[in-house]
Amino acid sequence: MDWKKCNPMASQDTPNSFQLVEDLVSVIVPAYNCEQYLRQCIDSIIEQSYKNIEIILVDDGSTDNTGEICDAYAVRDKRIRVIHTKNNGPAAASVPP
Repeated sequence: MDWKKCNPMASQDTPNSFQLVEDLVSVIVPAYNCEQYLRQCIDSIIEQSYKNIEIILVDDGSTDNTGEICDAYAVRDKRIRVIHTKNNGPAAASVPP
């Protein structure tokens, strides 16, 4: 948290109030055939105390239910984005522009 990023909020009720602006943290999770552990991984990220996050799940051409699990989480949590790719390996887990 960067306390220097406190910005005044214009409000009729509380004209001198401040709102802390937290930096967005992106968590990129490469996933390949990991249905057995994926829910635990995603739940752990979601349950962190820092809430201003985006979770990018990169399904690397899984042949098990990994892709479906990713999609189900994305429906439930607007901070989660899923990218489905052909199998490229973990080094290729990147976010397209």
